[in-house]
Order: sequence, then C-alpha cells, then structure tokens
Amino acid sequence: MSVYVVAALTKTDPQAYEEYGRRGRDSLSAFENSRLAADDFAVLVEGEMPAPRFVLLRFDDEAAFQEWWNSEAYQEAIPFRHAAADTKFIVKFQGV
Repeated sequence: MSVYVVAALTKTDPQAYEEYGRRGRDSLSAFENSRLAADDFAVLVEGEMPAPRFVLLRFDDEAAFQEWWNSEAYQEAIPFRHAAADTKFIVKFQGV
C-alpha cells in the first residue's frame, strides 16, 4: 500500500533552504517515490493555515518510506531544513 508524506513549513532563510532542497531531492533520487507536489503558496480552504509551503511525496510502501527517511543522505539533509525553515509538521499516512 502506498505511503504519503505531507510537510508544512515556513522558510526562514530562503537562500539557505535551497541547499536543503537540493539535498532533499538528491536523497529521494535513490528510492522509489514520487514527488507529487511542492508549493510555496498553498491556499487555505478551511481551518487554520500552519505554513505557506507544503510538500507531498508518495512512496510505494512503508518500507520504501523508512529506507529513505533513515538513509544517510536524508539524515544529512535534515539539519539544513532545521536551519532554514520552521517545520510545522511532517505527516505520514497510508493510501487507500
């Protein structure tokens, strides 16, 4: 069953965030996944907007997600995200 990941964040240092973006994309290239969407200008439809940037990823299954999340390449990218953005949430859920 597919696993989806949604992240909501606010870039606090857009220039430094570019390094995280590069490292994050590079880390994904070694794994079965789809980068479905990324937008800096999400539009609130209902509720409270946690952040302006959303990213949506799809992985073939839980094992593929875990392999990527725990990979050396992504673990090395995380400090760049922490330094350049305020991560409101990262949510993982299964598809139907």
